[in-house]
Amino acid sequence: SALSFRCEPAAQGVLSPDLKLTKTLGTAGTIFNGQTVTYTLTPSNVGFADAAAGWSVTEVPPAGLTITSMSGTGYNCDTASPIRKCTSAAALPGDTVAAPITVTAQVTASPGTSLRNVAYVSPVATATVPELIPLGTPPTNATNTDSTANNDAQAIFSVGTPSASIQLVKSITGVADTNGDGWIGIGDTVSYKFSVTNTGNVTLAPVTITDTKLGLTGAACVPTLAAGASADCSTTGSYVIQQSDITAGGVVNSATASGTPPGG
Repeated sequence: SALSFRCEPAAQGVLSPDLKLTKTLGTAGTIFNGQTVTYTLTPSNVGFADAAAGWSVTEVPPAGLTITSMSGTGYNCDTASPIRKCTSAAALPGDTVAAPITVTAQVTASPGTSLRNVAYVSPVATATVPELIPLGTPPTNATNTDSTANNDAQAIFSVGTPSASIQLVKSITGVADTNGDGWIGIGDTVSYKFSVTNTGNVTLAPVTITDTKLGLTGAACVPTLAAGASADCSTTGSYVIQQSDITAGGVVNSATASGTPPGG
């Protein structure tokens, strides 16, 4: 089989480190104002020489994204504004991937806002051997890292517009011949159940049921219902048939479901 080689220029006869960073957004689905998001930063040294101890990873969050924590094994991390940096006390050998750094942040931007979160890895200021591909000017949150050095990386998402809606299905589960006359009529009991589906794009918590005929007002259905999810309500109900129902030709009954979106 063929052999492949990688040639690397030397700095004053010494091989160079080459720090690299990748960044991934770990929060799936549509992201809304007030939500917490998670990122994973993975530094590595793709050069041949060690990156001296003291190399660091710095976060550059945009307005509308507030970092609440930043941590990783083997790092000393400081998230006090304006510093958001994790520093390694150990050297990073060449051709080695370092421990990942987990970042959590809270979204405070308005719907429709595009948030570009940039981070970069840099050598310690006292490093005696320069990087093979140096960072250059540290990036800002407006930097498009697709066209810059491999020291920086970005993750971009747009803040979604919340839309809350819910669908209710009311079903008869049985009719009991309560008066025992062998017929379904006055005095007999109709039993009902309720099922709900979250047809919006935000979680509803809680979900309640109101049914005036059954004497239900804000009755518990489910404590929380994720977008797209369906559930049977914990509350059921029953109604005793009256003479007025017979006169009207049947029992007409309607109900409503209500769900509280994030923020009320």
